[in-house]
Amino acid sequence: MSGDIAVTLTFHTIRFKKVKKAPSRKEGMGKIMRLFPEDKRMVKRKRKGMLSAFKGFSLIEVLLVIALVGMMAFMLMPSISNTLENRDLENKAKEVLLAMQRAKFEAVKTKINHRVRFQQFGGSWTYFIERQTGTATWSRISGFIGNTIPSKFNVTIGFPDDSVVFSPMGFVENYTTGQDNLSIQNPRLDESHNIRLVTVFAGGAVDYFDPYTSGT
Repeated sequence: MSGDIAVTLTFHTIRFKKVKKAPSRKEGMGKIMRLFPEDKRMVKRKRKGMLSAFKGFSLIEVLLVIALVGMMAFMLMPSISNTLENRDLENKAKEVLLAMQRAKFEAVKTKINHRVRFQQFGGSWTYFIERQTGTATWSRISGFIGNTIPSKFNVTIGFPDDSVVFSPMGFVENYTTGQDNLSIQNPRLDESHNIRLVTVFAGGAVDYFDPYTSGT
């Protein structure tokens, strides 16, 4: 027909091409191992070595480490014990020294005689700082409750009447030649290094030292 519009439809066939999926890592390794059987055995050995590296310590290894630690502790124990005992001896001697110095300071400050007096209770020695309140009377000062030298130490008091008296001038009022020191011995230490001496001088000075290292 002359007035009609001719429509031509053309159909095209669309074909979808299937895309191959990329092989996984496991599949890729499988192919490589099939191609190279020698490498397969090598990879297995490496995996086995890696697994064994993460298994931890065996019982024998643990026992060996424990034994080594025990041996080292046993070897170091005497040295540690000696260090602690020596420090304890030093501290006790320093405590006596500080008590002497405080008594001297209080005597000079208050212009009253002060003394450090030692008393034995059982196997221990205890010392106090006292202030003279009369001709022959003394009272303990406040703020110093007393210190004790434990019975594990051998203590020898070489002061007259087991006391050291400081005058208001800071001198040792009861100083006596040959009765001017206190010794503290720790029998747990070697005999060549187990004594500390606390010595007073007529002028009021106080010192403590190791007689073996001082050359006296």
